[in-house]
Amino acid sequence: MESNQKETLNIKEKKQIETTQKEFNRILDQAHQLSGQIKNESTYKIAADFLLAIRGRLKWWLEFNKPIKQAMDKAKKLVLDRERLIADPLIRAGEEFLVPAMLRFTKEQERLRREAEAKIQAELKKQQEEANLKQAAALEKEGKKEEAEQALNAPVYDAPVVLQKTEKVKGIGSSKNWKFQVYDADKVPRQFLMVDEKAIGQIVRALKEKANIPGVKIWSEDGIRVGGR
Repeated sequence: MESNQKETLNIKEKKQIETTQKEFNRILDQAHQLSGQIKNESTYKIAADFLLAIRGRLKWWLEFNKPIKQAMDKAKKLVLDRERLIADPLIRAGEEFLVPAMLRFTKEQERLRREAEAKIQAELKKQQEEANLKQAAALEKEGKKEEAEQALNAPVYDAPVVLQKTEKVKGIGSSKNWKFQVYDADKVPRQFLMVDEKAIGQIVRALKEKANIPGVKIWSEDGIRVGGR
């Protein structure tokens, strides 16, 4: 019984919407025709009355849809609230616990890796210096003083050492999120500043033709205000 009533309401609502759409399209055509006929006070008054009638129909249509929109807004809020409520533990599980812990682990592993690389590089450098010293001593013993001096002063280069980083897990990656903080607004270049158009609009509407703001062009445009009778 309830299902049949809903179907009946849907059919009536659909017919009303179709009828209303046809009516509003006729109004659009009439307005288009009337716009070219405003030549005197009489036709101006006809247009004004028609405009008031149009605004009345528009108000009716908005009110007609208001309960539907309110129901949709309520349903959407209910879904979003439920979504946040249920998802919150999962979001917190990652953002509050796992992600920070994983970042701490990867940072510590990176620190240990760099320390190990530096230690190996220092050891290789030491071995190279000892080799140069040994070679210089041998040359000195053979009486080759110039070659011994060259061997002793031979440059020692840091050997490239790259140890394997933490093994990656499929589906998990790392990223760098670059952030900023404005510490002195006066030093920020003009290209990054935004004009406060809301404040400008308030000044212009308040002072009207007396408003004077450097770099801002101010003018007025005529319009028609539609109100109730």
